Amino acid sequence: MRRKVASWLFLARHNCRTPHAARRVCQQLIRQAQQLLDPLILLRHIERALAERGERVLLVETSSLPSFEHTRAFYSKSGYDEEARIRDFYQAGEDKVVFRKDLQDKDWSA
Repeated sequence: MRRKVASWLFLARHNCRTPHAARRVCQQLIRQAQQLLDPLILLRHIERALAERGERVLLVETSSLPSFEHTRAFYSKSGYDEEARIRDFYQAGEDKVVFRKDLQDKDWSA
């Protein structure tokens, strides 16, 4: 899906070299495509879909390496708690970090 959205984004940008009215439509398409590429919007969509199916908990796994710090920070800022850490899971010195979020404690009607 990400590749498809990126293609739409490219086409919309390319086609925005058109008359003024069409340009506004293209710019709107670009904004919509950029929203779909926003990881937080995508994550919220997944959380909501799972909650609506009756799922209670969402677990995500990532690495403890410094290069994954931005990923761990993203999940922390998104309301996930570090639930577990399995030492040396991937290789010596690289832990598996498991984040958890309760899907039942949020009002999804908004």
